[in-house]
Amino acid sequence: MTTSKTPQSQLSIYDIIGVMADVQTSYTDNYKALEGKYHWKAIDARLQVFFQCFEVAGNARLSIALIAFAKGNGLDTKEWWGKWACYDHDRAFNRWPHFKTFVDDKSRQFIHRAQEQMLVSIQIYIESFLRNLARQFKVDPKEFWKLKSDFLQAILGFTAADLVPLTVYQYLRNSLHNKGIHHNVKYPDMTFDVGGFVFHFRHGQPVKISWEHIRELQIANSNLLLKICEHTRVDCLPPVDAQNIVVLTDEPE
Repeated sequence: MTTSKTPQSQLSIYDIIGVMADVQTSYTDNYKALEGKYHWKAIDARLQVFFQCFEVAGNARLSIALIAFAKGNGLDTKEWWGKWACYDHDRAFNRWPHFKTFVDDKSRQFIHRAQEQMLVSIQIYIESFLRNLARQFKVDPKEFWKLKSDFLQAILGFTAADLVPLTVYQYLRNSLHNKGIHHNVKYPDMTFDVGGFVFHFRHGQPVKISWEHIRELQIANSNLLLKICEHTRVDCLPPVDAQNIVVLTDEPE
């Protein structure tokens, strides 16, 4: 029986960067493992999904690193906002009696948006990959739950327990589309465990998760994607080019 873990009450900005680093490392290591084992080209969808995910995590990591750098180099002064954000600092902040409140709020929102963008973008890349992969088996359902049942379970043989990381991500994505509220009359109260961290989804209630929840969820999905790509019916497929990608090189056109 897994013992539930309690997230820390508060993480520093450097702790958050560490979470991003763990997520980025997981997708990167699994990319390298597949590349080394199968020698697929980078544009193969089975590699691209990891590449896209570790790039999103890397960009989120950089974004938060930049706000950390700014906080250490004048973000809390009106002059910084005038020089780097082009505010008229003589007028822009005259309705803020406590300038620190403004700076703290903007910093919090910036980090939250980086978190939100990472969650949504990685989910999009994962779902797009699974749909592309399923089409190689002539499976193309509209609903994501049907994609799991008709492809991952019926054809590849994964169980519902195996797919918990995807299921949690599915419900989390739906809540993000509903301003963070879980809205599901059919399944009004659900609880899942991922890496010892409990995810609660209650109808009409906000979904509350920590950065540590996010780290475990991303690593679990990264490892599930690795298992899918190493499945005997997937690793033997001919090259499956990823869709809608741009390859940049240093070579002249």
